Order: sequence, then structure tokens, then C-alpha cells
Amino acid sequence: MFSINGIGTSLYGKNEIDSDGSYITTKWFIFFLLPIIPLGSYRVLRGETTASMSGLVGVPGATTQYKMISVPLNWKQVIQTYLLVYGILVLIVFDYMIFESNMYITKIGLILGFIYSIYYLFKTGKKWWAILLIISAVAIGFSILIY
Repeated sequence: MFSINGIGTSLYGKNEIDSDGSYITTKWFIFFLLPIIPLGSYRVLRGETTASMSGLVGVPGATTQYKMISVPLNWKQVIQTYLLVYGILVLIVFDYMIFESNMYITKIGLILGFIYSIYYLFKTGKKWWAILLIISAVAIGFSILIY
């Protein structure tokens, strides 16, 4: 996938996950990171992971190879992507138009997103990421109160 300043191609979605960990994703033409035209769907298979050293200082890391197998366009995923992305955009625009600069619906959505993200991270055993997200939310809240 390739994009410059949010214009190019990208993968969106993760449906029909198999027991081997493979899943269906859709390749999109994007404009300012917004999916515009679906270009095809693929089954993504995780391949080999190898250790690597990157950068001038030799920071250890890992590289994972993925294999993409072309499948028929997954219309369910295309519709879900359109509804999610453009539904959120419409909600933000109407929120601004109805409530002017207060944007109550957007603020409530952000709060619910934070809460769900924290719940999901704890549920999947990534407690340190959840704690980091809580600290970030508190810091953002204090910075909003100060200004």
C-alpha cells in the first residue's frame, strides 16, 4: 500500500477471521485517508517473523511477512466501511451544526471510545497500555481545564 499525504491506497477492515488467524481485508483508494473506491478484497495470511536490527544505533526489532490472496470483493465489508467512516463524518458535521461550537455528541463519542478502549485493553491482558491510555486521558482533561 502506498500513500502520500493521505492520498493513495490503504487496507481497511478485518472480517471473516479463520482459525489460522487469516482474515479478509479490503484495499481502498483513499483521499485524505478517507476510503473512496474499493479496489479489491484479500485474505491476509501471517507469514514468518524474523528478528532484525534497525537504525544507526542497532535497535532490535522484528519483521513479519504477510501473504495476500485475492478474493472476490467483500461487499459486506465495503458497506460497513462506508457506513462507519461517513456515518461518523455526518455525525460530526450535524453535531457542529446543531450544537454550534459545543459539539456534545462528538465529546460523548470520544469519552465512550476512551472507556471502551480501556475495557478492551484490560480484557485482552494489555493492562499497561490501558494504564497509559488512562494517564493520557487525565492529562488531556487537565489541559482542557487549564485553557
